[in-house]
Order: sequence, then structure tokens, then C-alpha cells
Amino acid sequence: NATEYGTLMNEASAAGGGAILFPNPSTLGEGTDWQDAVLRDALQLEHNFNMSGGLGNGSYYASVGYAKQDGIIRANDLERFTAKFNVDQKIGKTIKVGSNVALSKTLLSMSVAKISKESEASLGSSKIVMAME
Repeated sequence: NATEYGTLMNEASAAGGGAILFPNPSTLGEGTDWQDAVLRDALQLEHNFNMSGGLGNGSYYASVGYAKQDGIIRANDLERFTAKFNVDQKIGKTIKVGSNVALSKTLLSMSVAKISKESEASLGSSKIVMAME
């Protein structure tokens, strides 16, 4: 606490032949508990939904997700939205054609530096696979 700090600094200064730094350390009070002022218990929340299936020679997969994570430093948060879609189709015995798409959006809030950042990323790809028998 601040009163104890002031007393300790006065004793150290006097031991070194210096002046009294805090004439009345009891007026300093308890001070601030900076860990309590800055840190918090943080929660994490995540939801995911997916489905898959197929018909004939084709198959599909789709998923969506949401995540929210509070930072241990107050007002520092992360929020993310995701989606993924896959489609595959087998043509004959040797050719398989497919498409994969993944999307995500991330929101990051950092109040200590007063920064707010939003990022988006997307990825799409197609593939053709030939099976050798």
C-alpha cells in the first residue's frame, strides 16, 4: 500500500543520508490495486454448426461458426465468424471434381491502445483429382 511505500522510501533515503521524501506517509492512503483495476475474469463462447451428406456420386459439407472471447485485460475482446463449404462430385471411375470455400471475419478490440481492428479473409479453391486403379 502507498503508506507503507512512503515509509519505506523515507527510511531508505534517511539511511543513505538523504532528505525525507514523504513528510506524512499516512496521507498517501492505500493506493491503487492496478491488477484489480485492469484485469478481469474472461469468458469464452463458441458455437459451431455443420452438416454433410451426399447423393449419388456427389457429397457436400457446410459449416458455420461463431466465437467470442473476452480478454483478461478489460475491454480487450475478440469476435470471429467463420463459414466453410465443400462440394465434391465423382465423374466416372477416375475423375473427382470439387470446390472448397472458407470465409472468416475477425473483430479485435484493444482498449489499452484504443485500437479497433477488423480483418476479413476468404479462400476459395477448386480441385480435380484423378484416381488410378
